[in-house]
Amino acid sequence: MMKTLAIATIAGMAASASGQLTLNLVNQIDLLDTQDPASVSYIGSNPSAVGWNGQDLYVAGWNNGRGFVDHGIVGVANAASSDVLGNGFGLIQTVDFRGYNSLDVDAQGRVLAGYDGGSANPQGLAIYDGASGALVDSRNERPAFANFDPANGGDVAWSVFGSGRLRVVDQNNLSGPTTWDGTNGPVIFAGSTIQRGQDIDDNGNITLNDANGQLTYFPRTGANSTGSGVALATGLAGGNGNNNAILNTGFGDFVMYNVRGSGTYGSTIAAVDTAGNPIALTINGVDLSTATGTGWWDFDYDSATGTLAAVEFSTRQAFVFQVVPAPASAALLGLGGLAATRRRR
Repeated sequence: MMKTLAIATIAGMAASASGQLTLNLVNQIDLLDTQDPASVSYIGSNPSAVGWNGQDLYVAGWNNGRGFVDHGIVGVANAASSDVLGNGFGLIQTVDFRGYNSLDVDAQGRVLAGYDGGSANPQGLAIYDGASGALVDSRNERPAFANFDPANGGDVAWSVFGSGRLRVVDQNNLSGPTTWDGTNGPVIFAGSTIQRGQDIDDNGNITLNDANGQLTYFPRTGANSTGSGVALATGLAGGNGNNNAILNTGFGDFVMYNVRGSGTYGSTIAAVDTAGNPIALTINGVDLSTATGTGWWDFDYDSATGTLAAVEFSTRQAFVFQVVPAPASAALLGLGGLAATRRRR
């Protein structure tokens, strides 16, 4: 597919040179086939969640008014260079306007899926073998969002509607007793217990969208503790499809998030640092004037490769980007390194 080169600044203001990011397109994957029930790659009406481990990409489906039909997950192996869709798996009969809200992929290729069908489901919290699609383990839950949690050795952490604390359970025994629960889990409350998008970074720090339209960063202080939340963005939509991802890069920590609503690719993606300062975002290789009826994006970042995966709900497209500092930022980083070298001399 021919790509249109476009560059845009997101966040509504010019940022200082130290607050700029560039996303360079590596690959774009057309997901239109995944809405066709006759396709082996079928996941449902629209892609709602993405998981990425730097090699393989997975997307999961949300029922956008199809009636009571199956929705599931599909993978793309070696997604930095391939757009070949695999076979769908994790299919669950789903009512309208429900479906998968989260995916996470570990280095072993296990896919953690969070599914919201409106009530607890036997596969609501599930781990699948990404290569085969086989169900490895599951727990009867209705998670608001789920991640592998580095602060607990890669165990599974999930939020629950109505609770301001994360739950954590052994990654090898999802149906077993929780390590941390609604009484002693890490606090993720910033004014609402209706959670939307959630991410946990390499150090266990947590970002969370909530129904009040706030995106909050919770620094992790222990396996079951967090520091005071930092409001990164407010005034966002409070419904489903508000997502974020923490980018632990070699040139700083940043948070990508989406702005729900009808608009364009360029008007519905934004970034901040972990103090809430807006980041100027340059995106190369994608036509940012492409219309979206929802502004529903999901993101997942892999720090080992410095790559970001993104999926857009309305146009049914997935992307892999290389994340680099903007040229001015890189120049300043180079000058800083030179100055440090001179000081050491």
